[in-house]
Amino acid sequence: MRWLIVCAVVAAGYWYLFGLDFRVDSPSYEQKMLRNKSALAQCIREEEYAASRMATSAANAEADCAAKLNLYWEDGGWHNYRESRQ
Repeated sequence: MRWLIVCAVVAAGYWYLFGLDFRVDSPSYEQKMLRNKSALAQCIREEEYAASRMATSAANAEADCAAKLNLYWEDGGWHNYRESRQ
């Protein structure tokens, strides 16, 4: 009976840490682009908030965030210099 409880606790811990998604493939390039877009949007929001708190201008927040996140704009999306486009 103890082994059953131990196995149940171990299984619940594994499920909590890793979830039920057992896919091993990497995200598609479109998913990476969506992640880049959301990361850039979050960075711009943070830059604008910091600029509003310090009474400075956030005029080039997009360019600053793109440089910080290593992103560039091409073909209608934000791409990362470190990722291949395949």
